[in-house]
Amino acid sequence: MRLAPVIAVLAMSGLCLPAAAVAHPLRLLAAPAFVETLGPDRHRAVVITMHGGAWIASGPGAAAHERPHARAWAARGWTVLNISYRPGRHALGDVLWVYDRVRRHVGRHTPVCLAGSSAGGHLALMVAVRRRSVDCVVARGAPTDLVAIHRHAAWGASGPQRLGPAQTRAWAIQAFGRRRLRAMSPARQAHRIRARVLLLNGHRDPFVPWAQQERLARALPRAQVLRLSWGDVAWVHTSVSDAALQRAERAARAIADAAYSSS
Repeated sequence: MRLAPVIAVLAMSGLCLPAAAVAHPLRLLAAPAFVETLGPDRHRAVVITMHGGAWIASGPGAAAHERPHARAWAARGWTVLNISYRPGRHALGDVLWVYDRVRRHVGRHTPVCLAGSSAGGHLALMVAVRRRSVDCVVARGAPTDLVAIHRHAAWGASGPQRLGPAQTRAWAIQAFGRRRLRAMSPARQAHRIRARVLLLNGHRDPFVPWAQQERLARALPRAQVLRLSWGDVAWVHTSVSDAALQRAERAARAIADAAYSSS
């Protein structure tokens, strides 16, 4: 199945697409988000990639930060929709909107995965909570329990600190409201996740403590969790070693291959 019909439907339904992603001019309606495509047009599998930015960042510039990860998926032969989403309470609805339309057009036998960094990783996990048809999720530096994150210590230059995690919680409250933190916490709804899950966290992440990955892993024992050692390669919230980055890429490739082989 070619991706062009999917792109056409996304465009006509209101998503803003770059000109290169559409074969012919389309009249775009009110656009809730930005979408760009990478990888083969005739696809064997689809991944939706999402940027971070405290559930505040939005638009093509924000999506550009996720492009290196999107290109890695495209190099594996996956068709990639690298998307943005509107800030705050609209974010999850926008991502679900894209996922539902992609799934509807590729069918249930084509694997569809989600991958994201920080807030984008959190939204990827939330889609897996809401949609049991998600095949896999790769979440990098993603908060998983917004209710309790401020009580978990993260790395700090002078020792463990809670200011960073408290700031992450404050951003979540700004985005979703205090009363919705539980509903927006994947770790508290892990029983609803059927997807394969890979959780990646930098050893010196000052905003998302390692305990956040452990919390989801306890609730979802089949999830794979990797803690990446510190180094000089820029990564989500921190830097990691080249060896750790390669380890993360191998794990992401393995979960993608597993999702494809089981479809």
